[in-house]
Amino acid sequence: MSNTRLVLRAPAKLNLGLEVIERRRDGYHELKTVFQAISIFDELHYESGAVFAYRSDTRLDPTGDIVRPLIERSAAAHRWTGTVRLEKTIPLAAGLGGGSSDAALALRLAAIAADENVDLAAAAQVGADVPFFLAGGTALATGIGEKLRALPTPPLWFVVHVPPISIPAKTSTLFAGLRATDFSDGSAVADFASALATSRAALPEALPNAFQRQMLEHDVVREAWTRLRSLTGCCALTGAGPAIFSWHADEREAYELHATAAASLGGATFLARALPPHEDEADLRRVVRQLSGRADFRN
Repeated sequence: MSNTRLVLRAPAKLNLGLEVIERRRDGYHELKTVFQAISIFDELHYESGAVFAYRSDTRLDPTGDIVRPLIERSAAAHRWTGTVRLEKTIPLAAGLGGGSSDAALALRLAAIAADENVDLAAAAQVGADVPFFLAGGTALATGIGEKLRALPTPPLWFVVHVPPISIPAKTSTLFAGLRATDFSDGSAVADFASALATSRAALPEALPNAFQRQMLEHDVVREAWTRLRSLTGCCALTGAGPAIFSWHADEREAYELHATAAASLGGATFLARALPPHEDEADLRRVVRQLSGRADFRN
């Protein structure tokens, strides 16, 4: 009998503006951002087999793979068979949310297998943006990023570039490096979200990001930023970076600009589109049925 192979996809995200409003008493920071899922994907591959095994992507430090414990601690995992393998495409530590998206996919898979709903509070403990990835699409996020309000998904395309730089303990370092002038009141993101909510959003001329000043102090990021903006007419930072992106309403223009940017910038340069909320529950259920050894996985 031939092996059964199935694939699940975990999308990256962009922050369409990110404002840090204040430092909270609990040590975290209050922020306001618009999360947007985009068509750059990590994948979970399932292959049938007699015993259950999880295989991490070889590029990940095993201690840094947050998917493994979520899979192996699933209430149903002791009954599973076959192999689940993580394959990374989303660049690591780039501000694109790959690890959180992988974790959300694992939580959704485990919840369906156990016939339970995902615990949102537990998801937020894994990562502040994990709750967003449970549904995907477009959302206004407040709090530390875990309070969400769904928004209509704009018909946008993005050219995304990841400069070749690694910053140890990047997120905590950048939060610690915030100056008074990096904080803002959240109104720019709120105005953009309000326009999205009425489906009347015009393309913004700029998207704020509280970490932009610090990231542009690095020569490799500043050079990439300058070149991408000169090629596309706009540029923004996502998350705590170093990934940067431009945004476009016209698909053909986006394809052409991506080709030009990829030739100029090289390295990790992607073309992506804005994604609506997940429509993959049937695929998740197929994988769960296979993991559980049921022959009716296509039903």
